[in-house]
Amino acid sequence: KELYFRPQEPVPLREAVEMARDKFTIVMPDPVLVKQVSYQGGQAWELQNPPDYLARVLLLADEETGNIKRFDIHFPRPK
Repeated sequence: KELYFRPQEPVPLREAVEMARDKFTIVMPDPVLVKQVSYQGGQAWELQNPPDYLARVLLLADEETGNIKRFDIHFPRPK
């Protein structure tokens, strides 16, 4: 399962990380570590060490501004 969210307008990386923690209630250690990755031919940031109930959290960057345009939250497969 996956959840995709697009903010009304692209947001800076720092604000996107705060949104992931606060709006989606993702419990992350402080400071949150992110890693720059390539995803589907584009630029993205991956939150490191997500909680067990999440498989992956990606923040996809807008090519023009570098700001975050989409949140991709991936859940692990059920057992």
